[in-house]
Amino acid sequence: YKVIFWMALKSCNKIICNSNFLKSFLGSNYEKKTIVIKNGVDLEQSERSLVSSKNIVMISNFHPYKGFDLLIEILNKIRSECNITIYGDVTEFIKLFDPKQIKNNIKIGFKNQVEKLNNSDLTNYRFAIHTSRSEGLSNAIIEELSAGLPVIAFNVGGNSELIIDGTNGFLIPAFDVAKFAEKIDELLKDPTLVRNLSKNSKNTIMELSWGNIVNNHLSVYMH
Repeated sequence: YKVIFWMALKSCNKIICNSNFLKSFLGSNYEKKTIVIKNGVDLEQSERSLVSSKNIVMISNFHPYKGFDLLIEILNKIRSECNITIYGDVTEFIKLFDPKQIKNNIKIGFKNQVEKLNNSDLTNYRFAIHTSRSEGLSNAIIEELSAGLPVIAFNVGGNSELIIDGTNGFLIPAFDVAKFAEKIDELLKDPTLVRNLSKNSKNTIMELSWGNIVNNHLSVYMH
């Protein structure tokens, strides 16, 4: 498959990828014909009011690179009480999460049917977390920011192209689980900080409206 992939790239006149991180992955040989167009998102939802609850959301497929082993370490370093809902493959999550591994003050809930999750559902959460060891450009982070959620994630892959540290969330040095837990505690304890980050979340991804993304694609095919 790798041979076919690189052969296909060589035959292309233009290459579209969704992050500068992935463009750099392709290397200098493809730099001139590679164009970055990020994923789009629906920005037409109502404004979000600050959620005073301790509810945190994590949206993720169940893959080793998603860092669920790191998540368990992080959860056991959180000092504050909180409820974390994980959307994804419920069966696989439950196999991994032994309740005895998690502190009593951390409540874990599981939901599948991620495709039914929408912006109105996301506004029920205080903020979002991602523990991935690698990313291209995360659709989940884009959707969370568009719903006005601050996001905490490791500084890997294309995460820095979406999260502005201290502005709409926090980028944690990979893979500093202690710092990650510290920022979770900070957002759980400081509603003013959550409010300020939340105000910036949607504004930082306005360029990713579907209208802009469609126009960017049309421009590539018409030139």
